[in-house]
This record gives sequence, structure tokens and C-alpha cells, in this order.
Amino acid sequence: MYTVPNQNVITIHRSSLNNNFLSISNQNWQSFIREEKDYTALALYLYFASNANGFCLAISPQAVENAIGMPRSTYYKVFNRLVEKGYVIPRSTHRFDFYEFPQKQGNLSGNLVCFPQEQKSLQKDIEIDKIDITDKKKCVAFEF
Repeated sequence: MYTVPNQNVITIHRSSLNNNFLSISNQNWQSFIREEKDYTALALYLYFASNANGFCLAISPQAVENAIGMPRSTYYKVFNRLVEKGYVIPRSTHRFDFYEFPQKQGNLSGNLVCFPQEQKSLQKDIEIDKIDITDKKKCVAFEF
């Protein structure tokens, strides 16, 4: 796979389905919107979920904007919300896993995404497993 500097790669983990539109369980995407109540986040969730299980998708804010029209600032906010909620799990710098359903919050300890310098205005103080995302010593920085 060819990637450019600062482009992330996300490995898709999906349920195997035979005959659903977008090959996603209605239960999974409907549960997502019921729980999150965020249609912008649903757009990014479906963008990831529209790929085959195990597929490695090269992503960037520009690629997402080109595909679904999501502005860069919205992408950062929504991507990090998917991380907070356990749908996207950081593996290493520039490597993430996407899941159709949230992974247990305990799996996120020490794997928080820090906002890039220009995105600090979007940063929220959150705690996952008693780790404050604003404490840069305890969070793994991922460049976007």
C-alpha cells in the first residue's frame, strides 16, 4: 500500500454478512446512531464500515473530504470522538483499527489520541480509565 507522509492507515474489523446494504448489520449502525445521536459521526462511521473486513484503508482529512464532503476540522473532531467511544482503537503511530461496535473502554488505557497543534481549539477534557487527555505525558500522540 502506498501512503504519503502523515497519512494514517486504518484496518477494518467487520462482521461477515451476506446481504445487507453496505454489508453492515442494521443492528450495528442503528445502535451507533441511537447511542451517539451524532449524524456527522455516523457519516464517518459508515465511511469506515463500507469497507471489507480486514481491508486497510489509507485515510486523511483530505481523502474523507473528497469522499463524503466532511471538512477537515469536523473530521478531527469526529475521528477523535470515535476513538473516545471505542469504535476506533489506536495501535501505533498512524495505525488504527475500526470496529462496528465499541470496544470496552478498558482497552483504551494509554491509547488516547492527542489533537495536533492546530486542532487544540477542538480539544475537550475527557477521562477514560482516569487518564486525562490533556495530560500529554500519559497520552500517545498521533499525527494527523
